[in-house]
Amino acid sequence: MAEHRDEFPPDANQGFVWRGSDGVAKALRGEAGNSEWTNHCMYNNFEISHRSVWENSIYTRFFEFLDRAGGFFYERWGDAPVHSFGLAMTLRKDQAFQFKDIGYQHQGWEYVCPVESSLCTCVQEKEFENFQDGGERWFNASQ
Repeated sequence: MAEHRDEFPPDANQGFVWRGSDGVAKALRGEAGNSEWTNHCMYNNFEISHRSVWENSIYTRFFEFLDRAGGFFYERWGDAPVHSFGLAMTLRKDQAFQFKDIGYQHQGWEYVCPVESSLCTCVQEKEFENFQDGGERWFNASQ
């Protein structure tokens, strides 16, 4: 990040992944560590986007750096944190939308039903009320 910090949009939503303005500043200097990371990710496995989001030079270099580090293969780095970091580096808060009327289930987490939808026909064996996918935090992140 430090090498390319001048390329990041000044209004990108860095506060989603880095703790406060100090965390963002450390990240942009290449000094941030785990204590500055918010641990926020968007977990939903459903994305609609324009190709330019994933093909811009910032995201492409970020992805290539991670790929060279070998973590996708050896550590099984997942798409949610990688996409979350990539989006936070390149998009403003208002450039993302969270669908609240689509259910979500992930291995290890129980099913989350859409908000009181009469269209829901799912079979809920064990609804997990405290599940947070992190998506809502995107819109409430501070810098």
